[in-house]
Amino acid sequence: MNTQTPNIPKPAQASGKRHFFNILILLLVVGGLLICMLYWKAYQSLHRDIDSHYAVETANKRALLSAELRKVENVIDTLIRSEAFATYLNKPDAKHLQHARQLFGFVAAEHRNYLQVRYIDKEGEVLVAAGSLQSGSVPSEEYDLIADLSGGSFWYSELTLRREDGEIAQPQQPILRVGKAVYLHGLPQGAMLITLDVSGLLDALVESIVFDLSLVDDQGRYIYSSEKGKSWSEALGRSDSIYDSYPDLVLRNNTELKRKTSFFSSFSRVLPNAQQSYLVMHYRQNLPQALRRDYFTTALLGSGVLGLLCWWLASRFTRMQDSCQELLQYSDARAQMYFGVMDDHLLTLEVNSEGRIQDVSSALCKRGHYEKAELRGKLYSFLLEAPDPTRSAETLESLENPWQLEGEAVGHTRSGEKFWVNQMVRPAEDENGKPLCYTLILDDVSDKKELERRSVTDLLTGLSNRTGLTRAMGHEWRLAKRYGTAFSVILLDLDHFKCVNDTYGYKAGDQILVKMAQLMRSTLRESDICGRFGSEEFMVILPHTDTAGASMFAEKLRESVSEHDFAIDSPVTVSMGVSGFSSSDTEADILARADLALCKAKESGGNIVVSEHSA
Repeated sequence: MNTQTPNIPKPAQASGKRHFFNILILLLVVGGLLICMLYWKAYQSLHRDIDSHYAVETANKRALLSAELRKVENVIDTLIRSEAFATYLNKPDAKHLQHARQLFGFVAAEHRNYLQVRYIDKEGEVLVAAGSLQSGSVPSEEYDLIADLSGGSFWYSELTLRREDGEIAQPQQPILRVGKAVYLHGLPQGAMLITLDVSGLLDALVESIVFDLSLVDDQGRYIYSSEKGKSWSEALGRSDSIYDSYPDLVLRNNTELKRKTSFFSSFSRVLPNAQQSYLVMHYRQNLPQALRRDYFTTALLGSGVLGLLCWWLASRFTRMQDSCQELLQYSDARAQMYFGVMDDHLLTLEVNSEGRIQDVSSALCKRGHYEKAELRGKLYSFLLEAPDPTRSAETLESLENPWQLEGEAVGHTRSGEKFWVNQMVRPAEDENGKPLCYTLILDDVSDKKELERRSVTDLLTGLSNRTGLTRAMGHEWRLAKRYGTAFSVILLDLDHFKCVNDTYGYKAGDQILVKMAQLMRSTLRESDICGRFGSEEFMVILPHTDTAGASMFAEKLRESVSEHDFAIDSPVTVSMGVSGFSSSDTEADILARADLALCKAKESGGNIVVSEHSA
């Protein structure tokens, strides 16, 4: 039987299979490319987020360090310029040493993280000290560094742990010393040195919700780290370093490095000591590396089952989105917490272009004893006096430069009490660069102002001291020179005051000086200025008053003193010398004539007013 084999169109079947496989391959390639594109976009987006987090963290840490260092530098400058310390430098006796110690003690008590405030002479000996630490000597090499500084420069020590008797103190306490050379008449006298407890500052420096942060030196050794057990490598004699975790990391000064999800930034310019320091940040959630591994796995699976790949991709992106959403929610919660902390502790104010208050922080409301509702809609000047009173009537928008409002301003509480702030202005602009509103960040400097006020105030009488009187007289002399106005000066001296002290004691003498100050305040006009010029010598500055008017006032004051009951058996009288301003006078000329007139009054037996014209 002849059997024929059927003719099977194999080429056609092969061609169909070929098309199927071609389409399948094309679909797999297209699907793979689409997946690669999607993953690459997500990868880039994550890196942009990481870069953004890094920029914000770096800016915040630098601002934190800068603000703390500026605060310490301001305190050192204020101490050096204070009258108590300047007087001690000029006359270093026991009395003025005690005044300087009281001032140092006040500063150490006001700042809890100031472990020690010291003044060291040019021989390296500690002369004035206050604080919780014992007054140890300063290493000679550190003192030499301070002494070599120019008048306006500050010296910073290395960050280290506090030691007692050569051993690290327990519990561990990180410290930083800040110093500045002290000059008198252009000649170096010694150095002012403050030892800080920087544990709180370092904790804030390495705190982050996104990064693990470590502060390291130029050898990679840990100075401080958010990772437990990695701080103070060199101080504690350990050999671990940042290179153990990142062997290919290269630290260079003034350089910022991005290494996948790791970063470091030089902080030597913010902390200007000999210790080169770098802030190394590592992203806690290593999402880009995980994404790359998942991409490789997905690519392998996608070559066989495109549908399973798409399903896995969708589920993966869903999980990733959920993870990112959780991170964003957590970050948002932390941000809200930080905003709450800022609202409770930072003095901020938001005003529109017309100068009306739109929002105000709770901290500022608490400082001024206001409610937020009663401040909203009020003019800026309701709460704060502008630094330049001549511009207070203008709106922020009408100012040629809104930054004119930066500087010191005086705030008013509900009760009328005044407080001093240093304000910064930051505008919020639309897409055309037009300011929409302004945010004012206020720094309460009332304590600094009070310290400045004490430096020009006589502690016994509460009147201006000689420094304050000299400044006031210089101000009146400049006004008189510019506008041709009159002003006069009265020098008055208590007659036979030494006999009062010898007879009734110095306590009674001090009480007479206090009563004399009270009597002068009650007699003077509001515009007049009075103060204690010497031991029992006082000065009165009378603006817009000629010599004749000043002599009449002096006679009135002399009678008031002679009739006043000072609660002692002996009469209390004063001698006065009066002089007035003329266009060719210097400040010294006016004082010299008033002093000459006073001498004439004392030679005449006291209890008399002598004018420069009659002298």
